[in-house]
Amino acid sequence: MQETHSSWTVAAGLLLLTIGLLAHFYGVPEVERELVSEKVALKKDSEALGRFRQTPQPLHLMVYLFHVENPEEVSTQGARPVLTEKGPYIYDLYRERVDVKLHNEDDTLSYFSKSTYHFNKDKSGCRTPNDIVTIIHVPILGTALKLQQVSSIGLGIFNDAVSLLFQKTKSIFLTTSVGELLFDGVFVNCSYPANSFPAGAVCEGLRARAPASYRREGSDFYFSMFGHLNGTSNERMRVSRGEVDPRSVGKITAVRGNATLSNWRPGSPCNLVNGTDGTVFGPFLHDVTVLPIYTAASCRSLYLLYQNDTQLGGVQLRRYVIDANMLASGRDYPPNRCFCVIPPQEQTDGDDEDSRRRRRSPKMSDEEKELQSCLPNGAMDLAPCSGSPVVLTFPHFYLGDPVFLDYARGLSPNEEDHQTIVDIDPLTGIPLRAKKRVQLNMFLKKIEDFTYLTSVSEGLFPILWMEEGITLQGESLSKVAKSHMMLAVLGVLPWLVTALGALLTVAGLAFLTGAAQGLGRACRPRPPRVQQQQQQPQQPQHPQQQPRQWTPKGGPRATPLLGPNPGQYRMSVGFDPDDMAFAQKAHLASNNSIMRGGIRQ
Repeated sequence: MQETHSSWTVAAGLLLLTIGLLAHFYGVPEVERELVSEKVALKKDSEALGRFRQTPQPLHLMVYLFHVENPEEVSTQGARPVLTEKGPYIYDLYRERVDVKLHNEDDTLSYFSKSTYHFNKDKSGCRTPNDIVTIIHVPILGTALKLQQVSSIGLGIFNDAVSLLFQKTKSIFLTTSVGELLFDGVFVNCSYPANSFPAGAVCEGLRARAPASYRREGSDFYFSMFGHLNGTSNERMRVSRGEVDPRSVGKITAVRGNATLSNWRPGSPCNLVNGTDGTVFGPFLHDVTVLPIYTAASCRSLYLLYQNDTQLGGVQLRRYVIDANMLASGRDYPPNRCFCVIPPQEQTDGDDEDSRRRRRSPKMSDEEKELQSCLPNGAMDLAPCSGSPVVLTFPHFYLGDPVFLDYARGLSPNEEDHQTIVDIDPLTGIPLRAKKRVQLNMFLKKIEDFTYLTSVSEGLFPILWMEEGITLQGESLSKVAKSHMMLAVLGVLPWLVTALGALLTVAGLAFLTGAAQGLGRACRPRPPRVQQQQQQPQQPQHPQQQPRQWTPKGGPRATPLLGPNPGQYRMSVGFDPDDMAFAQKAHLASNNSIMRGGIRQ
C-alpha cells in the first residue's frame, strides 16, 4: 500500500515538474506578451489611448541663451564672439493630441498636436522672463541671409527699412528680455501704409507670407523663437494603433496626409518618414539596438542607438542615445548627402538675370553641388524645413567640427550635459526618462550691401540651446513599477511549481528505493546461525530437587537429553538432569542444537 502511494507521489511530482517547465518557457512568455500587447494598444477608451491623448505629467523645456559679451567688437571690428550661457529658463510643457480620429480600416489613428508652455518660476530659481540678454538679431540676420540668396534688390529695400521696422536696433545684435525673445515677441513696427517706401513694402511682404515665428496683431508683428509653438499645430499626423501589430504602436504612417516628405531632394531617402514621434515606442525592446524617431521640427527621421542598461524607481530600463552620424557631413557620410541644401543662387530655373547668368556659366552636376553645399560635421541646415536659415547642432557644438569651436568663445561641450538620451522600459516601450538636446544657430556673414553686416566676423553663431524632456514620477512611475511586479510574480509561479514537482519526485523515489531494499533483505535466504557453546551459570539448588547424579571422576559425562529424540546428547557440567531448569534448557537445546546425531567420540 505504501509503495502505491509513493508511485503516485513520483507521478504527481513529474507532472508538476513538466507543467512548471512548460509554463516557464512557453506559457508565461505567451501570457506576458498578451497582457503587454493589450496594455499598449491604442484602443478606444483604453488607458493607453488616454495617456496618448494627454501626457500624464507635464514635460519640461529648459532654455539656455548665449549672451554676447562683446557685441560692439564683433559687429564693427570683426572680433570673435565671447559668449556666456544664461539659464536654464524652465517651462512646463503640457502636450495634448486633439481631434483624434480612429481609422479601423488600417489600424491607425490621426490627430493634431497641441502644446501649452507655462514658465515655472520655482524650478527656474532666481531667473525670470524679465532678465535682459544680448544675442544675435535673429529676424534681421535671417531676413538678410535669405534676401541675399534670392534678390539683391529686395536686400537693398530691407536694408533701408530696418531702422523703421526695429526702431531700437543699432547693430546686428538684439538686446531684449528673455520673455519677449522666447514667447511674447519682439515688436516689429508695421504701421506704415502699403505705399510707404521702404517699410511699407517690406510689411506688405510680411502680411502676404509671414513665417510662423511672426505673430500678427493688427497691422504690426511680433517675432519670437517659440511663440508659434504655443498652440495647436496645423500638421495632422497619422500613426499605427498597434492592435494588429503591437510592435508598430505609435509608428508614423503619414504626415499631412503623405507617406513621404518633400523638403529634401526629390526621390531621396531623406524624405522617408520612419519611426514614432519619440514619446511612445513599441513593446518588447529587449534585443532592439536601433530605434528610429521622426522629428517634425527638423522634418527628418533620426536614429537612437542602445548604449547601456539603467534604472528608475526600481524599473530596469534601456538607454538609447542619438546616433552621432545623424549630423555627420554628407561629404563623409553619404546617407546624409541628400540633406545638403543647394543654395538658391546655385539654382538655374528662375527667369531673373541672375538665373540666366548662372545658366551661361560652366555647369556642375547636382551631386557636385550637393557636396559643395554640405556643412561640416555636426551641423544641419534647417532652411528647407523651417523656411529660415537656421542651423541645427548639438549643444555647445558637441560632436561638431572643431571649426565651430574655434569661432565662438565660452563653449565647453561634454557628453553628460549635451547628449540626447531616452531611457525606455523595454517591456512596454514607455519612455520613463528622456532628454532631447539641440542647439539653434545662424551663420554670421559679411554682406557688403547690408549696413549691419559690412564689418562682422564670420562663423556659425550660437543663439540658444534647449532640453525638452520628462522624468516619470509619482503615480505614473508607480503604475509602471506595479506592472513589472505583477509580471515578476507571474514569472516566479512556474518555478514554484517546478520546485514542488522536483521535491515530490525526489521524495517518492527515495521512499520507493528504501522499500525495495527492505524487500530484498526479507526475501534473501538467511544463513545458518552458529550457536557457540557457552558456559552456563551454575543454578542454585532447589530445596526439593532430587539428589545429584554421580559424575565419574575425570570430567563430565554424556547424558541422554530429555525430549522427543533420546539420541541427542548434551554435555552436562555440574548440574542434575532432573532439575526443572535443566529440563527447560535441554528442551530448547533439542530444537536449536547444531549437534546432529549425538556427540562425537
